Amino acid sequence: MENVNAIAIPALFIVGIIWLIAASNKRINKALSTASKTLGFTYIPSKNIFRKKRIFGELDGYKCEVVVYTRTHGRNTTTYVSFFAFFPESFDMGLKINWRGEFDGDDEYLTDLFIQT
Repeated sequence: MENVNAIAIPALFIVGIIWLIAASNKRINKALSTASKTLGFTYIPSKNIFRKKRIFGELDGYKCEVVVYTRTHGRNTTTYVSFFAFFPESFDMGLKINWRGEFDGDDEYLTDLFIQT
């Protein structure tokens, strides 16, 4: 009987984890499908549950993309949602967005744009 318990308990634990991953993936796919219909975007579901999920389309003439992905940090996993908008040309404001999503640029040029001296 102890041998059965030694096999059954870990097996149930593994099946439970797989079920949680599949259920979470199903919720994410449903949410992306609903969002893509609402926004008029295209959604192509991934067959691999561990790949990034994407919807893409156009809003007000700008190409946009929403990406959902999960990162593992040791024992923890976190799901992130990123939104990207692609502009066809520069705004010519001296601004750049760095890798952290923060604005970089010429402070004096920006000040001159918005404050009349």
